[in-house]
Formats: sequence, structure tokens, C-alpha cells
Amino acid sequence: SHPDVHKFSVETVQWYPFDTGIFTSSSFDKTLKIWDTNNLQIADVFHFEGAVYSHHMCAVATNHCLIAVGTKNPAVQLCDLKSGSCSHILQGHKQEVLAVSWSPHDENILATASADSTVKLWDVRSASGCLISLDQHNGEKSEASSEA
Repeated sequence: SHPDVHKFSVETVQWYPFDTGIFTSSSFDKTLKIWDTNNLQIADVFHFEGAVYSHHMCAVATNHCLIAVGTKNPAVQLCDLKSGSCSHILQGHKQEVLAVSWSPHDENILATASADSTVKLWDVRSASGCLISLDQHNGEKSEASSEA
């Protein structure tokens, strides 16, 4: 009944890698919330057009404070904690983005997985963005899918 709670299921929760007084949560209610545990309140809220399936912060980032967000929209959104806005959009998937994960070794490399059966690796510094796309069927239909 508290006004700050998510209205639908919470899909992802993550502690902020550099400050244990902050964590994030995302939900099917189309929001990503930044929680301040020191004040027991919301520090910021990001709103999206579709349900949020996944979000992730980079544990090794020193040059950015970006949160990658996968939603019902096929574009991956990068939210900047410093500015409080969605600073980048990565386009390339054809269906909703179900999972996002930053590299544990390189703060600029992001992996995303979509319902379109692809995994994409992105370099967020590059204008073209997508480094490689891995297709479940290596670009060809499998025998099982061609029979359907």
C-alpha cells in the first residue's frame, strides 16, 4: 500500500556496485527505480513505454554510470545515473529485449538477448554499436522450425 512500491512483478534487483546504500529494481509496471537505503526512499525513477524485463549496472565502470535496460521495446536503453535521463538507445533487435549484462572486464561492452533468438554484443562508445550478433540458428532455419 506504500506509494513507492512497484505496481506489478519485480523482475530484476541489483545493488549499486560502488555504494551499498543504493540498489535498483525494475518491474513490469514499466519503471526502473533507484532506492536509497540510507533514507528509505526512492532517489529516482525511470519510466519506459513497455514492461521492463531486465536491467544491469556495470561493476567495473569508471567512466560512466549507465544502467542498461531491456524492455518490451526492441531497443536497449541506457540510463545515466549522473544526468537522470536515458542517454543512449541501442537499436538492432527485432523483438523485446529479455536480458542485458555488462562485461565483467570491460565497462564499454554490453551483451543483450532478445525474443528474436539473438544475442548481441555492443560497444557503447561506437556509433554503429553492435559488434556481433549471434543467431540461435546461425542465420539458417533449423529443420524443426521449417516444419512448423
